[in-house]
Amino acid sequence: MIAYSQLLLARHLVQPSDRPGDPTARQDPNLSLTPGQVLTAWRIFSRGLATPAAPPGPAGKAPGRAPGSQPKPRERYPVARAKNHKAPAAA
Repeated sequence: MIAYSQLLLARHLVQPSDRPGDPTARQDPNLSLTPGQVLTAWRIFSRGLATPAAPPGPAGKAPGRAPGSQPKPRERYPVARAKNHKAPAAA
């Protein structure tokens, strides 16, 4: 149902394209397009649209760390110990 509604809303975006030998050729250009005609014309119309996706990134092995660079030493933290902890009594 949603796709049908979208075809009806896209009527004004597309130009009718009659294929040779099509028995349903448009007789009156003032008539609105049918959803089937919109679908046929949409395939041609959508080829001219740009894609919202970014081009893909490079594939293959990552460049890695730059030559000569050394990572900083890891930050050290004191050992967490429980305060006032008594050892369990031996039985």
